[in-house]
Amino acid sequence: MTPKINQDRRRPRRHRPPSGPISGASQSPSAPVSRTPQSVQPSGGAPYSQRHDGRRFDRGQKFDGRQKFDRGQKSIIVARPTPLGRLATKTENIGVLSELAPRANGEKLRVYALGGLEEIGRNCTVFEMGNDIVVVDLGLMFPEEDMPGIDFIIPNVEALKDKLKNIRALIVTHGHMDHIGGIPYLMDKLGNPPLYTAPLTAGIIRKRVEEFPRNPKINFVTVEHADARFNLGANFIFEPFHINHNISDAFGAALHTPVGTILITGDFKFDYTPVNDEPADLNRIALFGAKGVLALMSDSTNAESPGHQISERTVGEELEKIIANAPGRIIIATFSSLLTRAQLILESAEKHGRKVLIEGRSMNANIELAHQLGYLHYQPGTIIEEGDWHKLPPEKLILMCTGAQGEKNAVLMRIANAEHRFVELKEGDTVVFSS
Repeated sequence: MTPKINQDRRRPRRHRPPSGPISGASQSPSAPVSRTPQSVQPSGGAPYSQRHDGRRFDRGQKFDGRQKFDRGQKSIIVARPTPLGRLATKTENIGVLSELAPRANGEKLRVYALGGLEEIGRNCTVFEMGNDIVVVDLGLMFPEEDMPGIDFIIPNVEALKDKLKNIRALIVTHGHMDHIGGIPYLMDKLGNPPLYTAPLTAGIIRKRVEEFPRNPKINFVTVEHADARFNLGANFIFEPFHINHNISDAFGAALHTPVGTILITGDFKFDYTPVNDEPADLNRIALFGAKGVLALMSDSTNAESPGHQISERTVGEELEKIIANAPGRIIIATFSSLLTRAQLILESAEKHGRKVLIEGRSMNANIELAHQLGYLHYQPGTIIEEGDWHKLPPEKLILMCTGAQGEKNAVLMRIANAEHRFVELKEGDTVVFSS
């Protein structure tokens, strides 16, 4: 059954962001620049790696001098990559804006959101300068209670339909549906530009678009957030930086422009003991501030609440207490892409001699993918098939499923309504909501 989609044509209950730009822009008379990822040529020194779908420098690679992004008659001088874990000096990066600045020619940077402001989901922000456009994230939003018959809502990209040749890139900061969910429906409408994202996110997107065989093949450009820089047309240089989220491979994006640097955090929290990840690169983030930032576009979920988020490891400690003390079966509902939480559940299950059944197509796919890519670790035999569910005693079982927010089609809702094929709630079960 084809899902019913609202492409922002009905007004959500929450305030919808304005569709117009923050500031006007004069159009450059110059011819548009190809949006094909530019090759990176070192000025000398060690060799570098190339990819067929875009070029990048190897993580930790050292070079003599600075790199040059060649673009016909012109080139942008960019500081050399710094090895992972070392703080670069200010002088190493000063070339970026100084080389871009003469290109402004009175042109204005336009920034406008097609979703994600004053609402949870549908994240999509457009950056436009001259003949260059960069789109950051392309997510979906689940409907409100007053939207019967609507399965989800995606951004309305009609404002870009006459500018497809100018779209240099779609940058995707992480693999949650509120940032990637619109890709199968809208990538073709954006002219199928190169998609810049991290390996795990790329894998989740590939799995997602398998259900849309008629869509054009996506041109993925792998982002190594430790040291990569990408030239996106004449007016943007994209530089990712590592942050923490409850899914691996999340990054923020620095967009260098002739008028200054825009810092986009993506969804983040500062976690000094993250799961299967390194802490956020605070030195790198501080360096952006030392060089000067034109605007910070930051995740603001729960920003009005005092204090700070607890570490994912602390969440794991509480989960382990529940698993250790539960007398019977444990049913844990969480998000299908909350892979750090899945890791904690699997670790606790192994520690206390329990087996885990995963229910939910998207959750099964994401866990299998993360395991294959090395982002999720568990011992053989920890995850069981549904045929083993009734063969093991209750005190040895954990069911990990979707439905942490009461979604009507999720596994937990079907269990609660006695509509699941083989799982029924019974006395002694422990049900955990872990979102």
